[in-house]
This record gives sequence, structure tokens and C-alpha cells, in this order.
Amino acid sequence: MEPQSASEWLFDETVPKKVRTIAYETLVIEQTLGGIQLGRQEILNLCLLAGFIGLASVAVLLGFEQPAFLITMGLVQAAFAAWAWMEYEKRQTDVKASIATRTKELQAEGWDYYSGCLRKLEP
Repeated sequence: MEPQSASEWLFDETVPKKVRTIAYETLVIEQTLGGIQLGRQEILNLCLLAGFIGLASVAVLLGFEQPAFLITMGLVQAAFAAWAWMEYEKRQTDVKASIATRTKELQAEGWDYYSGCLRKLEP
């Protein structure tokens, strides 16, 4: 069977309802993964930019007279960026594991799913 796109298999009555449900959940999870990747990276970049601008502003206002404060601010910024990156990695790993689990469920039912496309496996 030729692979079908999501708009085709979602309303195809020849595809069992259980298979369509699992495939739809997988499709939603894939879209969530894309959102996590884009959203987290943008947030991380904005946080780093805001932290850098804030650090530079404080340095200018203080006239570079309090280096301990500036070093502390830099370390706080680095810690926040590291935390954001770890959260991003954790969520990405969870989503990938969920996709793998659902793909195995579909293969057990005799179907193959890849990137929104669904096809019946040959016996």
C-alpha cells in the first residue's frame, strides 16, 4: 500500500480506528516536538540576549567598579541558560521516546508511520 498523508488516512474508513487514533496522537506529538524545538531555542536565545544586555547595562551604570557583582550576574545568567537547556533536552527526550513507543504500537498492528504518513505493511 502506498503511504497516505495525514489528510488521507485520518478520514479513511479502511484504516482501523485504533490505528488512526495512535497515528493521530503521534502526529500531534511530532508537531509538539517541533514547537518545543523552536520555542525553547528562541526562548534560550532571548534569555541570553536579555541577560547580556542587562549585564552590559549594569556594568555601564556601575562604571565597572564592582567586578564581584558583575561576575555574580554573569554566573546567574550562565546558570539560567544551563537550566533552560537541560529542560529543553529533557522534554525533547520524552517526546522522542513517546513517538518511538507509538510507532512500535502501530507496527504491532501491521502499519508503518513516518512523519505524518501512514501505510499498511506488506505481509
